[in-house]
Amino acid sequence: MALSDENTFIKAYQELEQAANGLKPEGKDYPILEVVVGPNPGIWFSLNQPGDITLGRANINAILLEDNSVSRSHAILRFQNGTVTVRDIGSRNGTYVNQKKILSETGLNHLDTVKVGIYTLRLLQTPVEHNYEEASVEEEKTPHPKIVEPEKTELETPPETQSPEVPGDTAAFVAEPGAEAELPVPAEVGTTAPQPKRGSGVAWLLGFLVVVLAGVAIYQYRGPIVAKINRLLTSPHKETKPIKNQVHIVSTQTPPVTDKKVSVLIEASSQPVPARVFYEGKEIGTTPFQVSILANIQAPTQFTAEYLLEEIGETVKEKKTVQFNAQDELAKVEFGTLLGAIKLDALPKHGNLYLEGAFEYENFQPKPLKIQNVAFGKPIYVPLGKYVVELREMQSVSGTTGTLPRIKYRREFVLNNQNREYVLNVKDEELASFPATLTSEPSGADVLIDGKKVGDTPFKGNLPLGQHKLTLRKEGFEDKIDTLNMDVNIPYSANFTLGTTPAGNYVNLGRNAINKGQYNQAIEHLIEALKRNPDKQELGQIHYLLGQSFLKTQNYEQAQGYFEKAIADKSYAHQAELGLAEVYFATGQAGQALAKIVNVVLNTTDEKVKSQAATLYNRLYPIKSAVYIATEPPGAQITINGNPIGQPTPLILSDLMVGTYRVQANKDGYKPIELRFNLEISSIKPVIIKLDPLQ
Repeated sequence: MALSDENTFIKAYQELEQAANGLKPEGKDYPILEVVVGPNPGIWFSLNQPGDITLGRANINAILLEDNSVSRSHAILRFQNGTVTVRDIGSRNGTYVNQKKILSETGLNHLDTVKVGIYTLRLLQTPVEHNYEEASVEEEKTPHPKIVEPEKTELETPPETQSPEVPGDTAAFVAEPGAEAELPVPAEVGTTAPQPKRGSGVAWLLGFLVVVLAGVAIYQYRGPIVAKINRLLTSPHKETKPIKNQVHIVSTQTPPVTDKKVSVLIEASSQPVPARVFYEGKEIGTTPFQVSILANIQAPTQFTAEYLLEEIGETVKEKKTVQFNAQDELAKVEFGTLLGAIKLDALPKHGNLYLEGAFEYENFQPKPLKIQNVAFGKPIYVPLGKYVVELREMQSVSGTTGTLPRIKYRREFVLNNQNREYVLNVKDEELASFPATLTSEPSGADVLIDGKKVGDTPFKGNLPLGQHKLTLRKEGFEDKIDTLNMDVNIPYSANFTLGTTPAGNYVNLGRNAINKGQYNQAIEHLIEALKRNPDKQELGQIHYLLGQSFLKTQNYEQAQGYFEKAIADKSYAHQAELGLAEVYFATGQAGQALAKIVNVVLNTTDEKVKSQAATLYNRLYPIKSAVYIATEPPGAQITINGNPIGQPTPLILSDLMVGTYRVQANKDGYKPIELRFNLEISSIKPVIIKLDPLQ
């Protein structure tokens, strides 16, 4: 009975009939890998191919060995720079080179053997003589016992109690006790059965003895199997007489896997850094990599990735569960849900960096972290979680020689799936300020630091360290005053509710009426506000709003009176001057109106008021432009484009067209001076001339 190979098929680069047809490799084919033990001996594969040459039972492989003893993805061969290497990729039965199991990529030399399942292949760098009928490979030889006469050979059967059950599909060659064993060579597919050799009787006898002794050796090696077979053969229920020279051959097929495990090629990757991956407690590679594993398809399979975060001295483990299917030939296992990054772009020259972390996967338990090998612009990979970063500077303790760390900068931040990176960019000058966020109800209040306006609410910007007076001011509301005392650059935020007095309440009603164009109703509310004992700031606001209301009702006399009263309050002085300019223009006093507008343009620092002045000028004096000329000292005579102006400085020239103008200034005791300036449309141009005295 021949060995069954109906489930064995080998696919080479050449046609499968090459051995049967006697096809020989050519010089360009070398190096080659040929089958010397297994189905279809003589089949050869050219390794003179670019890239990886995969070997296994699955259809995706370049070399296909369809036998259950071979894993779906078993090994990878590579021919590069004249060297052939082989690497096992997690096969079930392993890969052997010259009878030794390999654990890493191994180089092959001429005539080295590679054992994969039931196959033994050998590497040929150059052609050799072939005789597969008599060929033997060192790793396939069974150790020969001492040669004895056949008739003196006695086989002892181990006790039945020591005989384990024999799987029905385990390969074994068994010689029956008490009979001479003869092992005929079966004809393989694609090969011709060897012809009996003619020789001397001595040669025949020696061959016979070798066969018998081989049977004895196999029997000793597989004693429990022989005992089991003997017990079955001698059973009283079925008596079987031994047949002389009969050899019992059991199928070589690998028994089916009963735990529903299949060989799966996995492709493992991790973000943002490589990780060591473990499966069933054993390391299977460092990402990225591909490896074949034996996985259970009846239950989820768990992998563990281990990240070594050298910058903070932490090891992080991430678990991943995958459900494989029997049809899977390549499965992706992706890691990267636990890590974020801290990036250092700039740090002050003096000071130490302190970092505290509370990792999400450790239930946010805080602990200090020591950063090593800091490099600007390079991410420091850390677990997701909550973090505190501080810059500390050692300072002397007054009256002692000791020092204590003083916090100069502090930030708290969170790394999560939505925000995986935090950038730390701190310059030396930033240690003199702190970030502030200020809001108010209602919004739109002026923000003043030590009396200087820095913005409006809602405010977001940097404020100076130290102790400062913060004021929030809005028309119709009481000033909100607070003291800021900050000596560390940490974020500050506050919300303020602006209150009103009884007078302020009527002021707000009057302002709302003005915005709606209800000027008479506004006047009524503002008169009521005057009756409610307003404070100084509220009084200036009431006078200005009354001037606006009477101006809109064309009561210019009342409007002028209230604007002149409002000028006494610095907060409304420039706005009141613009109101007077409108009154003067409406009553035919254009020169005085222009003077008021120019005065506001020259003296206000409030950009909002300056914009109001420019808008008013464009409305009162469209297209035309004006120039304000002043000298230091004043009193100089001015000539414009050669035309003398009778009025000494300071003076205002209006109704000028767009263009370039030449100005000359002369004053007794001072050097004359000449200069040029450009005038744009609908603009007010201030020209200030400094005179130098004569020597």
